[in-house]
Amino acid sequence: MRYPSELYRKAEAILKKRQERTRYELRQRKEALRTHYPELYAVYRDTVEQGILLGKQMLTSPPDQSDALMAAQQGRMAVLLQSLVAAGLDADYLQERPFCPRCGDKGFADDQSCECRRQVLSGLAYEWLSDISQVEDCSFDNFRLEYYQGDDALRMEKLAKSCVRYARKFHHRSPDLLFMGPPGLGKTHLSLSIARAVVNQGHLVLYASAAKLLERLVDIAFGDTQDEYRDIVYGCDLLIIDDLGTEFQTRPSTSEVYSLINTRSIEGRPTIINTNLTLRELQERYGDRVLSRLANGYTVNQFSGKDIRFQKRLEAVERRNTNGKEKAGLLILGGGERRHEGGRRAARPSEGAGGGNEHRHGPFQEEGG
Repeated sequence: MRYPSELYRKAEAILKKRQERTRYELRQRKEALRTHYPELYAVYRDTVEQGILLGKQMLTSPPDQSDALMAAQQGRMAVLLQSLVAAGLDADYLQERPFCPRCGDKGFADDQSCECRRQVLSGLAYEWLSDISQVEDCSFDNFRLEYYQGDDALRMEKLAKSCVRYARKFHHRSPDLLFMGPPGLGKTHLSLSIARAVVNQGHLVLYASAAKLLERLVDIAFGDTQDEYRDIVYGCDLLIIDDLGTEFQTRPSTSEVYSLINTRSIEGRPTIINTNLTLRELQERYGDRVLSRLANGYTVNQFSGKDIRFQKRLEAVERRNTNGKEKAGLLILGGGERRHEGGRRAARPSEGAGGGNEHRHGPFQEEGG
C-alpha cells in the first residue's frame, strides 16, 4: 500500500529531526563530561585522536602491525568504558542513542524500510486522512463501564474486552465488525480505541464519518482524475466508517456504499462500521445486497444502555449546581458583613441576634443550643 507522496516527505523530515536530536544530545553529554569530568574527558579525547591516527597508519602498515595497532586501540576503548562506569555514567554515554537502534533513525535497514518508518507513515496517514478532530482522545484506558447498569454493564464489559483482543491481534485478515445501537453508547469511542491501537502497530488506518467519506468518494467518482484518497479508502489496512446512515443519501452514494463494502470484503481488508440503524433500517436504506454483506460477512456487536452523552451532561449540570451552592454559602469577610446561603444578612460579630450586645455566637451557630 503506497502512501500519498506528501506523507513520505513528512516522514523523512521527522526521521531527520530524530537524527539531529540524537546528535545534539550526544554533544550535550560530551560537553557535560568536559565540564564535570575533565580528566575523563581527556581520556576520551586521547582515545579519539589515537583512533584517527590508527586509521591513517593502517593504510600503510603490514597486516601483522595493523593487528597490533588495533589491539592497542581496543585496549584504550576498554579503559575508557571502565572509567565511564566507574564514574557512575552509562556505558553508552559517549555513543549516539537513536530513537530506533535498528536503523539509527535513517528509516531503512538491510535495504528495507524499517519498522520505525512504517509506524511514522501510518501515524501521519491516520492524522492526515482521518476525521477525528473532536474525538481523538478516545482510548481503551478511558472507556468507562460505570455508565452501564445491570445486564448492559455485563454485555458492554464483554464487548469492550473483545475490542481489546481485536486490536491486539489485528492482522490483514481480521474479521469485519458492525457496531449497532442507539446514539451515545460508546460505538465511536471503542472503534477509535481500536484505530489508535492498530495505528500504533504500524498499520494504515482510515477513520471517517460516513457523510464526509461518501461525499468525497462521490466527488472523486464524477471527477476527471484518479485521487489518492480513493486508493487509500479501498486499500488501507483498516477502514472505520462512523455513523453509517447519517449521510445525505443519493443514488451515487448508495452505490458507493455497496462498492466499498463489497470490494474490501472480497479483497479481505478489515472494515469496522458504526451505525444507529437496525438491520431492517439498513435494508430499507441501502437494499438487500448491502444487508446481505453486513448480516452475513460482518460480526455484529449490539450496544445497549443509556445515552452516555446525556449522562455526562447531567453530571456537568449537577457539578455546576453544586459549585453554585457552595459559592452562595461562602462567608463574605472584610466588609463588616456576612451572608448565609441565599444572601440573607447575618449578624455582625459585635451584634447579637437582636442587634444588641448579647452573648456572641460562632458564624453559623444557633441560639438556644
